[in-house]
Amino acid sequence: MKKILVVGSIAYDHILDFDGIFSESVNPSFTVHGRRTFFGGCAGNIAYHLRKLGCEPIIIGMAGNDFENYEKWMHKNKIKTTYLIRSEKEPTSAAFVVNDSNKKQLTLFDVGAACTFSSANEKELHSIIRSNDEKLSMAIISPTNTTLMQKAVAECQSFGIPYILDPGQVVSLFSSKQLMQMLKGSFALIANEDEMAIFRRISGLKTISNILKHTSLCIETKGEKGSQISTSAFSIPIPAVKSRTVVDPTGCGDAYRAGFMQVMVSAMGSNSQLSKSALRKGGLLGARLAKNIVESHGTQVTV
Repeated sequence: MKKILVVGSIAYDHILDFDGIFSESVNPSFTVHGRRTFFGGCAGNIAYHLRKLGCEPIIIGMAGNDFENYEKWMHKNKIKTTYLIRSEKEPTSAAFVVNDSNKKQLTLFDVGAACTFSSANEKELHSIIRSNDEKLSMAIISPTNTTLMQKAVAECQSFGIPYILDPGQVVSLFSSKQLMQMLKGSFALIANEDEMAIFRRISGLKTISNILKHTSLCIETKGEKGSQISTSAFSIPIPAVKSRTVVDPTGCGDAYRAGFMQVMVSAMGSNSQLSKSALRKGGLLGARLAKNIVESHGTQVTV
């Protein structure tokens, strides 16, 4: 079973609906309804899908003092919580996501336990990765506490673990120097269109070609327009899988990442992980998993 290090947020996702359209509303105050709460966070979602795909995720993230039910869910789905960093003072992080009638989203994120990462946790992080480095096929560094993300990248670089940089919604919290330090030596950069635009602006790397001077792969997800997987030699457009109905897009990007990584770690060892066929297969599996999420309530569904 392939082991993949997943660094990122562990959170409760609160999904709500707004009957209007954000861009047409003249009132900054929105009345929402239908609140549903799910187990989520980037690391939680990615780990869930990786486990369903037959991989073993090694999760590093911050869990709060209200994590009991989420932990039971993880154990039920055979996801180990051994390496989660616990906070007894703060609650688990929480995302409040509002979907308008066009399924455009407005998100507020309460960092909760993720704000408690400390120097003591840095030593713990080093010990965790050191004890697992020879077993890890790949890592993904997803949005969470920015110090934790930078330290995790540095550890992956030190141990030679191929990692995907996934700065997500916290990309704007990094300086140009910090983004460049994390990008250099990465296996891939993945981001949606808006995040990629912010990454290019802050880093000063104005084109995908510039980015590919520092990483092997650049993956840009584009929602219903699919995704684009680029290397310095070629670019592959991946179509989105058409959904029968759009219920809630929250978490579809995490599902895409899990599908893509599962194919990449399966290809590794045969020197073919960067072939067009392997990359296309990874993108298509990711798109199929994302489609399952869009058609469902919640960010963790059977794949």
